Amino acid sequence: MVGKHGTKKVTLSLVTSFFVLLSCTKIPKQSTQEQSIPVALQSGDLILRKGTGYFSDIFKRMASRDKRFSHIGIISKERDSIFVYHIEADEFTGEGVVLREEVNHFLQQSTDHAFYANAMDTVAKQAMLVKAKAFFEVKVVFDLNFNAADDDKLYCSELVAKCINYGMDSIYIQPTLNWKGHLFYGLDDIYSKAAFSEIGL
Repeated sequence: MVGKHGTKKVTLSLVTSFFVLLSCTKIPKQSTQEQSIPVALQSGDLILRKGTGYFSDIFKRMASRDKRFSHIGIISKERDSIFVYHIEADEFTGEGVVLREEVNHFLQQSTDHAFYANAMDTVAKQAMLVKAKAFFEVKVVFDLNFNAADDDKLYCSELVAKCINYGMDSIYIQPTLNWKGHLFYGLDDIYSKAAFSEIGL
């Protein structure tokens, strides 16, 4: 029989062993996928990723045809760095603002990704980025109602679609889906357009 103090020692030993085992277990990190960034990437190109969270699942399901991806952003090459303008919501609070993140950080939470080249002319692409930077500078917040009727709040595909339309000075991208009574921009409504073509990795 193990006495009272012996029981404490056994319990403490088991707990200690558990934490030692845990500390020695290598937890796999999300790949930054640096090797998968195309050399030919240019400002105005699009980046897509597949995530695993709650909002990722919504955006994957809310696609017109191609349900591979859940998030989209706009590439901006600035000096020796590549940034992504995008907007996403926190999985727990639902809050978020327009972000400017390095491309490898953007890819940390992805299980798959792709890049799409932008064939718009230089002036249109520059205007597109001007709009994206303006949204970033005023910290436009994430739109939990997914209402594409105005720019006061935005969700990821809405941000990209409206920047493209601003650059083209036309309604080139239109929302084709219905979400809770609102027209919704599906991700593939954007990159399936003739101006965009997938870049091989």
